[in-house]
Amino acid sequence: MGLDRSSIHIVAWLFAALVTPAMAQDEIYSGPQKGESLSGFLTRPILGVQKDTKGDLPTELDPVKNAEERPVLLVFVHEINRPVIAMTRTLTRYAKTREKDGLSICVILLAEDISHGEAMLKRVQHALTPEVVSGVSLDGREGPGALGLNRSVQMTILIAKSKTVTANFALVQPSLQADLPKIVASIVEQVGGPIPEISELLDKPDDASMRPRGNKPSVDPDRMRSLMRPLIQKDASDEQVDTAAKAIEQACKEDPEIRKEVVRIAKTIVQSGKLENYGTARAQSILHRWAERPGETDGD
Repeated sequence: MGLDRSSIHIVAWLFAALVTPAMAQDEIYSGPQKGESLSGFLTRPILGVQKDTKGDLPTELDPVKNAEERPVLLVFVHEINRPVIAMTRTLTRYAKTREKDGLSICVILLAEDISHGEAMLKRVQHALTPEVVSGVSLDGREGPGALGLNRSVQMTILIAKSKTVTANFALVQPSLQADLPKIVASIVEQVGGPIPEISELLDKPDDASMRPRGNKPSVDPDRMRSLMRPLIQKDASDEQVDTAAKAIEQACKEDPEIRKEVVRIAKTIVQSGKLENYGTARAQSILHRWAERPGETDGD
């Protein structure tokens, strides 16, 4: 059964909101650190660049050299998945608004070979920010050797100015709620202006990139969050879990679209193999029941 992108986004948001300090990853390094020099490198531009008079795309681009002394945002994508795409889109969408302030932007996919990387970029281009330069590293899966990128992370995000790194973010599991505000604040340090609220940056319910093309979102994501979050709090009592479950079941009776979303979210959580991260044992049992018995969200 296919999963609606808004449902996936809600589940990712719920998990990010519930991550505790004890679950946080140890610090991992990837690429040059703050204060270190940033070496130039070559990428094969695929999206967001102009063709020449013959209709051909440029075969090489050095985004560090291209930025000259201006601030530059480099988004290295080690792995393509929904959280990575969401972070790439949301971050570059904001960064695009700061180009007028001198910010240069480049997304670099690390792939085994250029043709495979080109196909991957074209396959997800509808979910990326239009007109942002995106390309494939000419140095394969490891990326430019001089940068020392870490293959164990999913994204490496560098901000630099005058060829010196001003911020480095090595993301093992990208989280819009946890990581995006820090990255945006580091951009603002270089280009000036106010730091936007996280709510201003996230996809809106009617954002076409967050749903299958041709479909409209059936349920407001904020509504689903308000329903689901009380159910999966780690410190909730059995009584609180039962109260939250009854509220969800009542909403399912009143709106078939909400029932569909609840089932999809429950299935996503159960099938992720990380059910234990969501709420108490009682809540997990309820989620499992909803995922296994989609026609019966309203009790045994």
